[in-house]
Amino acid sequence: MVITTTPFTRHRMPVGFGPAPGPRQKADGAEWAAEETGTMRQEFLSIQFLGRPGQLERLLPPGFSLRGDPVVTVQIGFFRDLYWLAGRGYGVLHPLIPVTYTGKTETIEGNYMPVIWEGLTDAVITGRDELGFPKLAADIPDFAVDLPNGRVSGAASWLGFEFFSAELAGLAEVRDARPAAGDPLLTFKYVPCTSPHGAGGADIAHVTTGAAPPNGSQPGAAPDRVPAYRRWAGSGTFTWNRAKFEQLPTTFHVINGLADLDVVEYRGAAYFQAELPGHVISGDTQRSVEPAGDLRHQEFLPAPVQLGAAPAAVVLGARGPGGPDGRRSSRGVSLPGGQRAGRAVTGGPRQEQAAAIVHAQVADGTLRPGQAAPSGVLHGIHAKKRPEDLPG
Repeated sequence: MVITTTPFTRHRMPVGFGPAPGPRQKADGAEWAAEETGTMRQEFLSIQFLGRPGQLERLLPPGFSLRGDPVVTVQIGFFRDLYWLAGRGYGVLHPLIPVTYTGKTETIEGNYMPVIWEGLTDAVITGRDELGFPKLAADIPDFAVDLPNGRVSGAASWLGFEFFSAELAGLAEVRDARPAAGDPLLTFKYVPCTSPHGAGGADIAHVTTGAAPPNGSQPGAAPDRVPAYRRWAGSGTFTWNRAKFEQLPTTFHVINGLADLDVVEYRGAAYFQAELPGHVISGDTQRSVEPAGDLRHQEFLPAPVQLGAAPAAVVLGARGPGGPDGRRSSRGVSLPGGQRAGRAVTGGPRQEQAAAIVHAQVADGTLRPGQAAPSGVLHGIHAKKRPEDLPG
């Protein structure tokens, strides 16, 4: 099999079938011309809230820092009449955190998107592979819209489990509304290495952005154009519904991480509708940003678990070399009810954090005895019923 490419041709798995059609190119490998993309429609619900800096900082990869007040924007909405889907569309949900990113040669101010859910597999695959967006799948039904009474609500779920809901009230249309100039979007592209037991770190670990490069030029950027735009302003609230393994087996940790973020106060909400040139959704100007250091072997720790007095019930170093302070590798972590966790990671603070996480998950039923804890950071930690079940 011979694959012939040009500098502007994209291929995705499965290879061998020619260029991969999608938002950024047609089936022949040629880019979509602006006149071929028509007009797309947007419908979005947006809620802002003031968060706590310490909590938000735990979600940021290396090189990021919070910018200004820690006001987070949560948006859920729809892209419709899309050229690359032959007129179809899909829903999206994501939070945005105001940040400054410092790479090797440039500093960018923008909004960091730690995760985004989309309601169509095609959009998830193309955006993860080509743009480096941290996309996950969800079912996102149409909004319940009652503008005469100033109310709009939306939700997102996965196989019947609703993990997010939002409601706006007191909406009033803003006369002569214009869309605000958006800050550049920043995401973190991470592709793990294919290797036995996850060894070897990542093949790719760097930031991607749509911001113009340092030289100020950005070939292919969408031209300025005022869309058909309507906005209604009001108040709003949202809920991330905490999940267990049984409800969201591969993403409960993401939802629970967002549910842990305190809402100090809501900072307003809006519902808007817009029409834009179809090609502005392509993300064709997205580019990589060289990091200040090699992040392919970076370990991304979970947010510390706050359990109040509960961690006192977790006894480290109960078995194996090292003292109870966990400064050496421990083979066991005591859990409530006589249960034990298997070999913990080396190092006092990380070991304590690992024990606290397992403790919390056993306590709330997320982790059952004999079931593996989430991998990636808590390597090899399992809830066990008997000391003899522990690994050697």
